[in-house]
Amino acid sequence: MDLLALLAPPDPLLLTQVSVVMIILTFTCGMALILLEIFVPGMVIGLIGTGLLVSSIYWAFSEYSPLFGGTLVGICMVLAPIAFFWGLNRLSHKQTMEVEEGYVSTSTDLTPLIGLTGTATSPLRPSGKGEIKGQTMDLISEGPFISPGARFEVVSVNGVYLVVREVQATDA
Repeated sequence: MDLLALLAPPDPLLLTQVSVVMIILTFTCGMALILLEIFVPGMVIGLIGTGLLVSSIYWAFSEYSPLFGGTLVGICMVLAPIAFFWGLNRLSHKQTMEVEEGYVSTSTDLTPLIGLTGTATSPLRPSGKGEIKGQTMDLISEGPFISPGARFEVVSVNGVYLVVREVQATDA
């Protein structure tokens, strides 16, 4: 092989074709890495993929034409929402917890405890714990904070919490 042929500048058309292939390859790798981020979270892969996408779009605009760069931007604008919703759908929980399978949120009706008194075992600011009939319960103070050891009365039920009001020693 001739040494002068190796040192001669390459054919510009060949370089253009390689560069287009390189831009498309960079763009494709960027999209693939962003999709891979859905399966392997950690942000590094997604940032590398975003960098590859931005680089390929920059090269397309600067080296060729606005049409080529705009085409890549358009592809991103179409594929990004599709990938986002596909990944979101893939990551969302589809399992339901049916009563027939043994899932129950709470089987205890707390309304019979209204009117009973108990002792705060933690500060209620406004929520905390207290003891009623030997059982520790989750409580919410109706008014001001309640100190540990203070007596309270259950005034209502709010979901799984008992709403309580502090009672003075003379009230109990």
